[in-house]
Amino acid sequence: MYEQEQRAMQHVKKYTVLQAFTDAKVLKLCFIYFLWVVGFWGFYFWMPTVLKTLRLVDVPHRRGHRHPHAAALVVQLIIGHTATVTGDKVWHVFAALTVGAVGLGLSPFAHNMGVALFLICLSAIGIHASMGVWWTIPTTFLSGPAAAGSIALINSCGNLGGMFGPNMMAWVQAQTGSFAMGYYLMALFMFSAGLLVLTLKYKVNGTVKENVHLDTRTKTALYTGTEPTLNH
Repeated sequence: MYEQEQRAMQHVKKYTVLQAFTDAKVLKLCFIYFLWVVGFWGFYFWMPTVLKTLRLVDVPHRRGHRHPHAAALVVQLIIGHTATVTGDKVWHVFAALTVGAVGLGLSPFAHNMGVALFLICLSAIGIHASMGVWWTIPTTFLSGPAAAGSIALINSCGNLGGMFGPNMMAWVQAQTGSFAMGYYLMALFMFSAGLLVLTLKYKVNGTVKENVHLDTRTKTALYTGTEPTLNH
């Protein structure tokens, strides 16, 4: 199955590493991941400070790290299973990022430990839960060295978001005296990343995603369709 998938992709277009680096779809993935990681590291760098400001310091120390990551892990397993069964990728990633955007956007309104912990869980789900599905998207149209190089490029661009996010939060706090606007911006970035994910067109085993059907007897995805062409 893997060999057939690779042959189908190479039959459409054989990418070199340089071609992959200049491909519009790869560059879109880089920008999406940049927006995603802005929320990722902005959340992790500043959430403890925000909670301390709200006098909810017990949340990160006692349960703030355990419960959110456990929730994200459970949802990640569910998303991975349903994405495999249905053949869908983009709606799963969009849904998780939207949940994360809601959690980040509502965080400034948390004024008790229960609400804060719930919103932290939502934020962690959005940040982590769809990562597994996300990293399968580049390999639907790239293979070999081109796939490896493109994934490295996407990850590197995302790390720039890791520099931008925390510094953005620090600047906003210094200018406004509040973290609220910073969290609104992080929520906007994550939701924008989710919307851009919906514009991605990918191939599943060499066929367009619209031709993926569920075999209800085996609970596996069947792929039918004509020879695909590369879409951006």
